[in-house]
Amino acid sequence: MNSQSYSSLELNDFKHILTNLKLQQEKQIERVATDIEEIIVNGKDEQQVVSTSYSSQLESLMDSKYRMVKHLKYINNALLRIENKTYGICAETGKKIPKERLLAVPITILSIEGKRIRNLKH
Repeated sequence: MNSQSYSSLELNDFKHILTNLKLQQEKQIERVATDIEEIIVNGKDEQQVVSTSYSSQLESLMDSKYRMVKHLKYINNALLRIENKTYGICAETGKKIPKERLLAVPITILSIEGKRIRNLKH
């Protein structure tokens, strides 16, 4: 095992955290999708013209769903990195990301140092 990578036990702990996040995210996406469907089906009746409020509410929910799906993709990618035993390695520096950072932002691919380097490049 690379001294830069986390142990199987540590990776399993992160997998548990990420799996719980994934389940929560999937439930939220499902709720928002239901809300979108209800607004589309029930949000207006024959006497009510589509209003700005209706449109903005629908747009807001669709934006939220998009962000949630994107976040779910990041969670799934983190779970793949765990399976590949590359989780917790900074994509910029190649160094181990501190556990505290991973606990705070479990989907991250960058250490604080790596984030600074990347920000300087862009």
